[in-house]
Amino acid sequence: MRFTKLLPLLLLLALGSCKSDPKPEIEVPNPVWSIVHSQDSIVWFSLGFYDAENGIVSGARLDHEGYLRGNILMKTGNSGQSWEEVPTTGMPVFTDIVFIDKNIALATAQSSIYRTVNGGADWAPVYVNSTVSPEAIAFADQNNGLVTGLFGLVLKTTDGGLSWNLQPSGYHCQLGDVEMTDSNTAYAAGYWNQTDHLYGAILITRDGGTHWDSIPTGQVMCNTLSFPSKNTGYVFGTSLSAGVLLKTTDAGQTWETMIQPAFNGVISTSFVDSPNGYAVGQNGQIIHTNDYGQNWENMESNTTASFHRIQMIDKNNGYAAGFDEVAKKGVVLRYR
Repeated sequence: MRFTKLLPLLLLLALGSCKSDPKPEIEVPNPVWSIVHSQDSIVWFSLGFYDAENGIVSGARLDHEGYLRGNILMKTGNSGQSWEEVPTTGMPVFTDIVFIDKNIALATAQSSIYRTVNGGADWAPVYVNSTVSPEAIAFADQNNGLVTGLFGLVLKTTDGGLSWNLQPSGYHCQLGDVEMTDSNTAYAAGYWNQTDHLYGAILITRDGGTHWDSIPTGQVMCNTLSFPSKNTGYVFGTSLSAGVLLKTTDAGQTWETMIQPAFNGVISTSFVDSPNGYAVGQNGQIIHTNDYGQNWENMESNTTASFHRIQMIDKNNGYAAGFDEVAKKGVVLRYR
């Protein structure tokens, strides 16, 4: 969410997006997805881009027996034309990455939150707690951010990620994705796992994370969400028999449920604006809507990779990252 966002995290345990102001768009005729980076024996779990040129991907290395051993972090400053490996000694694999300006980014990882002030060249922990499992991170602006994770975890910052405080959600659910629409309003998605059945969880806060309300979703495990505007949001999930898209146009007051074959296996989603959204999943799946999620079309990815994360910069630029099980390669795709 996105595998969900939580599933890559479970793999990582076994080892032991604030969006910038958009640049003016230059219309690109018929943009396509193409591989800009491919690397043997790497599983990419997360990515974060400040703009179309500057970004980070994080993953884990596979040994010759197929086990995850150690992590890897790569950065680009030229739209993926070249990649530089960042030193990661003593660092865990990042589960989510977000830029709050061109130089400052934050990332969640097992039991910790990391921060960079030089575009990802160097990272330092700003929060470490062995009792928590951060999974997702979002910022409303350069100061106010939230982290969510396992067991209803919520952490809050008001100083750009320099310090973090526990902000209990009050719900014992696994929160694999989070987005903020302003400094007070945020949405978190995941699932409950307190019974023999999985039930989806969508939580809403309207006071900066102090109090949270739960939205019933039935037996829909929520994988990933995207809120391109204050009122309009999308949550992809999985029921017992089908992929599901939940949509709100009134800031979470009511939700419309849509079921289409295209939603099966969706792991991560990113909307450019309310009508234009993209989602990725298993076996090279990339789908796109330009009519507020009513209809979706398949896009050619030119790979059989299962994608763990997608981030769209604008309608002409975006990135997706994952792992091709057949080729045993980590792949990063660029949309342009």
